[in-house]
Amino acid sequence: MKLPGRIQDVEIIDKQPVGSPEETSYLTLYSLRVQNTYTDGTKSDGYRYEGVLRKWLDAVVIVLTANIDDKVCVCLRTSIRPPLLLRRTLDLPQPDSATPCALLELPAGLIEDSDKGEAGLMGRAVLETLEETGYSLVEADFSTLGAGVFVSPGVIPEKMLFVTAWIRDIDNRSAPEGDGSLAEEGSDIVWVGVDEALKMCDNGEIVDMKTELGIRRLATLLVSTEI
Repeated sequence: MKLPGRIQDVEIIDKQPVGSPEETSYLTLYSLRVQNTYTDGTKSDGYRYEGVLRKWLDAVVIVLTANIDDKVCVCLRTSIRPPLLLRRTLDLPQPDSATPCALLELPAGLIEDSDKGEAGLMGRAVLETLEETGYSLVEADFSTLGAGVFVSPGVIPEKMLFVTAWIRDIDNRSAPEGDGSLAEEGSDIVWVGVDEALKMCDNGEIVDMKTELGIRRLATLLVSTEI
């Protein structure tokens, strides 16, 4: 689809990291100078923009499903998100009734440099599923669930890629090990019916964007395949 407007291309003229390498080992803020090219061939003046890169940029989002009591359910996990706590320190124009310290989310994990191609993506899904839920699957259990999406393109060029797999026995799992950090200590999973999960998105019990999108994509898949 051709985008509306006169923008043909945007290029980076200059990219400079903000801070020393010791300070930016995981997240790096970049000061960019960019320039627009318009459809008539003219160019804008250069202008400043800021963006963030992460050590591993993209992520796989894992939509696990199971049939529980004749109802299709989706697997969610508790995720501690310390940056949310910064909201408690601000005088927000639209204040929250309560800022959560943890969210219900779909399992997910960063795609590492060695995770090349589709096999690498599915292999990362296997590892993250075991780490975050305790379920032991193989690459062939997974399939893609729609196209990847940008989450916050005004800040970070991260793309999230969705995959799905079916769990045949929800009781056949080990305790989730997490990644060893205190931010994942104490996390566990819960199975929620897809219809209930959709209502939780609508009423604000689920407020993580990737999780809502994954649930809605699953619901669409279930309708199209008449599961």
